[in-house]
Amino acid sequence: MVPPRPASNTPERRAIACELLSTLYLGFIILAKMATSMFASLAALVCLQAPLSAASSHHGVRHRSLAQSSVPKMCSANSAEIVNNSTEIFPYQSFQSFSGTPPQLNITTNGEPLADGLIFFGPNGESGAGKPKEVTNFIMTDTGDLVYAHPATRAPTDFKVQTLKGQPVVTYYTPVGSQPFVGIGWGNVHILDNTYKEIHTVCPKLNLHKGDGTIAECGSDLHEHYITEDNTLLTTAFNVTQYDLTPLGGTKNDWIINAIVLELDIESGEVIWQWSLIDHIPITQSHAGVPKNGVKQSGAIDLYHMNSIQQYGDYVFINCRHTWSSYLINRKTGKIEWTIDGETGGDFGKLPENGTFSWEHHGRLHNMTDSSVVLSYFANNNNAASKQAVSKGLVLELTLPPNPDSPPKLLADLYDADDLQNAWAEGSTSILSNGNYFMGYGSVAVIKEYGPSAATGQDVRWTGRFDAVGGGDSYRAFKQVWHAIPASPPSLVISKGDMPESLSKCTNSSDTALAYVSWNGATDVNWYDVYGGSSESDLKLIGTVKKQGFETVFPIHTSHKVVMVSALERNSSVVNMA
Repeated sequence: MVPPRPASNTPERRAIACELLSTLYLGFIILAKMATSMFASLAALVCLQAPLSAASSHHGVRHRSLAQSSVPKMCSANSAEIVNNSTEIFPYQSFQSFSGTPPQLNITTNGEPLADGLIFFGPNGESGAGKPKEVTNFIMTDTGDLVYAHPATRAPTDFKVQTLKGQPVVTYYTPVGSQPFVGIGWGNVHILDNTYKEIHTVCPKLNLHKGDGTIAECGSDLHEHYITEDNTLLTTAFNVTQYDLTPLGGTKNDWIINAIVLELDIESGEVIWQWSLIDHIPITQSHAGVPKNGVKQSGAIDLYHMNSIQQYGDYVFINCRHTWSSYLINRKTGKIEWTIDGETGGDFGKLPENGTFSWEHHGRLHNMTDSSVVLSYFANNNNAASKQAVSKGLVLELTLPPNPDSPPKLLADLYDADDLQNAWAEGSTSILSNGNYFMGYGSVAVIKEYGPSAATGQDVRWTGRFDAVGGGDSYRAFKQVWHAIPASPPSLVISKGDMPESLSKCTNSSDTALAYVSWNGATDVNWYDVYGGSSESDLKLIGTVKKQGFETVFPIHTSHKVVMVSALERNSSVVNMA
């Protein structure tokens, strides 16, 4: 299980330490006791209540209808503090009731419609200035508000929403043990349900050699973790082994990093199906350079660098960065059905103008029929930070079966002419449900959403930067619909501090404390009911507070010895009326 992140609890904040007591109102209850003598008589009780709707009734929580009584609306404000006091650390957000420190997204937008959904990404630090304050997975809105911050995590990748047994889950990868090569990994895959409980940790034990004299404890690679329609897991894997590289100008006893497609049983981690690239793809297709004086084990050549896998019916579609090619594999026979090459077009014939690609990531098939398929890429067009190229999103339409007389058509050539990016590694391109495109620029800490007309011209609708160039990266980034009610309780802190200017006109600060409430991971809360009284058995509804950003601050009169906050979800029609 993933542990809940601790709330802030410093004496300076006169914080209230919260602990789970019971399931009063069939919800979550926290009793918060004042941490200083000044407020020894003031406690805080936080209670979650969500509407009894079809979407949430299985959580066993209840809802107070706002239409049943006239409830005073209390003042509230977004309490996020922006910290920007260092060139070494990119600006980040800080909270009173939560210890997470998400980046302060530097956002530009043209006001045109954006797709629904939340932004999933995982900043990692690089060597330059402007590093992320915290390395972990984040979910944020396209207005820059935090929704969820995972506990600090070692080098996470591929954080995204998927479906397992008909239920939405989030998945990501973390490394395990030594990682002797940059750009590949050996680790495990985490699967969380929509309460953020870890329901599976997939750690394939495959006797894979890592090139440093050790065997991988867990064999999944960092690149792909794809849940299939059969509820199995497709993942990339790598094994360091000796191989004859004389066809590439090397020696007979050189060392290579071989790529392997794995299909795993999620429950047991056992291998259901595997496909070794060295057994099927000629090494002469590789663009990886091979020295003529021999390759040592510690410097093994990554011939293929497979970085994406996708199931499509009885087929598996893989992409290999170092061959500039993608392959459709018949899962039953193991045969390669067709290949598309970013330089020559492969089986499909000449690629259109502006439709070539190299060193690409995140190959994905869409809308496959008997006669055609749509294919999207993040085209890095570069493999080294010292080189210059324009990285872009690319969408092609392919004729099926492949026919060089009916070559690929260019559907979208996605780049920002006013903000060209040179992403030498990583990256993702997604086609969104409303026709927009969403791109994570990998080694460049930039995320962009393009409109549908970007296929024929510039339609850059949203840009977010989360680290400085050279300071951080996110392997992929996604915009996806996600609804969650966290298993961990909300967090409440009450302190006697300076009254924010936004609240100064609606309260008398001399007899008022400040209440800070947040609920890490809750996606659909937009109101809080506030209860106060002299004891836990004497609570009365005293007002309703509008949720503001991730953490909401509101004034509370110090005459209340016990305070309770009840969260209301936005999917209630009553809430929509408020």
